[in-house]
Amino acid sequence: MAQKYFINLRIILLTNNYFFRMGNPHTNKYQFKLSHDVKDIDQIEHAIEDIRKLWDVSDKSLFQLNLVLEELISNTMFYGFDGNKNGIIEVDLSFDGQHIHVSIHDDALPFDPTAAVDDSTETELDERKIGGLGIMLTQRISEDMQYEYHENKNKLRFKINTQPNVEHK
Repeated sequence: MAQKYFINLRIILLTNNYFFRMGNPHTNKYQFKLSHDVKDIDQIEHAIEDIRKLWDVSDKSLFQLNLVLEELISNTMFYGFDGNKNGIIEVDLSFDGQHIHVSIHDDALPFDPTAAVDDSTETELDERKIGGLGIMLTQRISEDMQYEYHENKNKLRFKINTQPNVEHK
């Protein structure tokens, strides 16, 4: 009975352009959805706070996760929907004890954040091309970032290393 109610609640929330969050401490999985509207960006912070309560993850790892999610999702919200009023961004997270695995799917315009970015730090900030610094940070913080555009959806997967003594790849 509770499962049926939860599914119905999810449909109502999404059709009214609200967010959806669900965590499961027994499986170390967490998922949330946002609309395309930049007003929903604060839902990332709510998700991070939920994860803080569910998983044994350091503040540093949660900060890194928050930084990467905010960069990628805000870029999608600002530039990816091109006037589409019904865009949805889905985020699935799981924790295996060492890595937070992240999967982001959206129906925005195609954009591959794994493409090469000029990561030269020698260029002055006011002379840098717009858009490269945030993507460069996401690439440096995350591991194994993979992108595909399939069936009119951007699909991005990566992981965040939560072990401070394990060297970052």
